[in-house]
Amino acid sequence: MKKFKFKLQSLLKIKNQEEDIKKEKLTIQIKKLREIENNIDYLIKEIESYTGIYNTTSGSGLVLWNFSNYKDYLMNLNTKLVDEKRKKADQAKLVKELQVEYLKLKRTVDSLAKIKEMKFQQYLTESQKAEYMVMDELAITKHFRQEDKND
Repeated sequence: MKKFKFKLQSLLKIKNQEEDIKKEKLTIQIKKLREIENNIDYLIKEIESYTGIYNTTSGSGLVLWNFSNYKDYLMNLNTKLVDEKRKKADQAKLVKELQVEYLKLKRTVDSLAKIKEMKFQQYLTESQKAEYMVMDELAITKHFRQEDKND
């Protein structure tokens, strides 16, 4: 019997490659999102730290020049924090879109793999039936030969 050949094998191969590429892109974007989240955490800690310094030194008669520098630095940190939060929202949206694309592609690949498995099982069943028919024909032929010898 002929060898098993899945007609959609080339499509399955291409979709697998696309899935790998999408997965890699998604991983990179998730890594970028985590870096942004780490930056936000750092900025929050920095703001809390300098706010504490600002509050404690403002009551102790800090020189006006230093007071202004702390205030400007805190304003700068708050601006950076707002920017990072905006970047995080944009990055999270991008990650969500990539996840949706990846999941659609994964479903397609899984469906093709399932079809391939079903076709392979069908091929095995047909092969087994063909083998049984050949064995039955051999048995019948042998049986009739023995009867002809006995007659």
